[in-house]
Amino acid sequence: MDPNKFGRINVIEEPGSAVIPRTLKLNNNGIQRFTSTENAPSCALSNAPTPGSPSQVMMAFDDTLDIIVVNGDKPFGGAPTNIRIDVMTPDRY
Repeated sequence: MDPNKFGRINVIEEPGSAVIPRTLKLNNNGIQRFTSTENAPSCALSNAPTPGSPSQVMMAFDDTLDIIVVNGDKPFGGAPTNIRIDVMTPDRY
C-alpha cells in the first residue's frame, strides 16, 4: 500500500432526485473517523502511513470502512431522494 496514493468518497443525488441535505459518516474498524457537514458529503482517503495526514481518513491494509449516509429533513410525498455513492479507494491504480 503506497502512502502517496489517495482516494475519495462522494455522495451525490441520482439524476432526477430531489436535492436534500445529507451527512456522510465514516467508521474505520468500528471507530468514527469522519463526519461531514450537510452541504459537503465527501471525504478524502489515504493509505497509512501518509506523511502529514492530508486526508480525513487514513486506512491500513485489511481495515474495515463503514460508510453511513444520513438524510436530512425530507418532506413526505416529495420527489425520490435516491443517492449514488462514489468510492475511489487509494489502491485503485
